[in-house]
Amino acid sequence: MDRAKIINPLKRYRNMIVLFVVLVLVVVLAASSSDEFVLAMQELDQISGWHILGVLAMMVAFLALDGYLMHYPITNNELLYQQSFRINLAGCFFSAVTPYNAASHPSRLYYLYKHSVPAEHAMTGLLVKGFTYQIVIVVLGLVALVFSDHLIVNLENYKAILWIGFLYNVGLTIFSYLLATSHKFSEWIIRIVIVLSKKKNMQKLQKNEAEIINSIREFYRWMSVYLKTKHKFFWMLFVTTIKVLLFYAIPIVILHGFGFDVKEHIVELLSLSALTSIVIATVPLPGGIGAAIGVFVVLFGLVYNNSNQVDSLTISLVVWRFFTYYLLVAAGLVAAVLLQIRTNKIEKMKV
Repeated sequence: MDRAKIINPLKRYRNMIVLFVVLVLVVVLAASSSDEFVLAMQELDQISGWHILGVLAMMVAFLALDGYLMHYPITNNELLYQQSFRINLAGCFFSAVTPYNAASHPSRLYYLYKHSVPAEHAMTGLLVKGFTYQIVIVVLGLVALVFSDHLIVNLENYKAILWIGFLYNVGLTIFSYLLATSHKFSEWIIRIVIVLSKKKNMQKLQKNEAEIINSIREFYRWMSVYLKTKHKFFWMLFVTTIKVLLFYAIPIVILHGFGFDVKEHIVELLSLSALTSIVIATVPLPGGIGAAIGVFVVLFGLVYNNSNQVDSLTISLVVWRFFTYYLLVAAGLVAAVLLQIRTNKIEKMKV
């Protein structure tokens, strides 16, 4: 692995961070100018403090498990869990402010490397974490489609978007699995990259050809080694499933806090929460900004479609988005800044 490619994410993604701030301001201004949003905000006092504490506790547990899932597969005894937690939290910030979570691995890799974790060990842990997550959301997404089929049949035009999101994740999972387990497949992909890089209109691919080929071979090398330790891999799958289900359950607690009847719809609501996350992940904007509002209201509106529930459903969306995205971004930014201060001090000591 080329150490020169491990770049400070605050510098590498500064333009994306600026764009993210602009997008957030646009969304906030657009929402605040909406009469429906203003009316919905008046319903905010309906939710009890206990529900808010419950959601906050679920997010803390989610982040604790997410940090553990990065820490566990990294074969470095000197890295403390507390350090892994901070690094992973900072990675959540960069992941949230870049389209398709593009900065997820590079940001975490940088901070792990600065904590003296060998780049190869760090990359192995990140690849395993991402791979197990992809498997879990596809399996749960399939289950969600089965249990919510009687609801999504009413989506009409939105059904195509839902299936595109699901099939995108299925395709990505199958591709990753083949790349991790089949040497022939990985070499076949490399040959395709070489052929395409020779095309006249593929200058960017040609420029990064060596790096892409090296990444494919490293992915196969490290994943094939880790997959041989099946007990570790299945443990990762189990913990990832708990983490994801915990995240999917957060909208249910919020809806219950605003007086919605959730006991009769637990399975359906979990399914809709899973589908919401899958669709948002396919939107080419940081964190699916803009699209998240529509997806949440449309999908959960399949269960709660009474006109008197519109304001409560809208404010439920606001609370859900605040805790699962904006609060996460803020906490991740603080973690990134603190890690950067630590890194700067270490660099000065070396001089």
